[in-house]
Amino acid sequence: MTKRDFVAIAEVIRQAHLQYGGDSFVDADDILEYVSRALANHCADHNDKFDRDRFLRACRIADFEELHELDRIRASVACE
Repeated sequence: MTKRDFVAIAEVIRQAHLQYGGDSFVDADDILEYVSRALANHCADHNDKFDRDRFLRACRIADFEELHELDRIRASVACE
């Protein structure tokens, strides 16, 4: 890893703190998804061979997306 990578990681954490810091109602999964996607974006921007989807699957982000979709479906059914 290079200095650029460490700076990018620190920036992702800083941005997550700005977006979610101090919010006692935020879901930890939302923070992990934000950080995972931001790091994946950085890696993809700097390495043409980086497999963003594979990285997100390894971070279990695909699972989060499926759970969020199920929650949306449940909510829409409950409203009917």
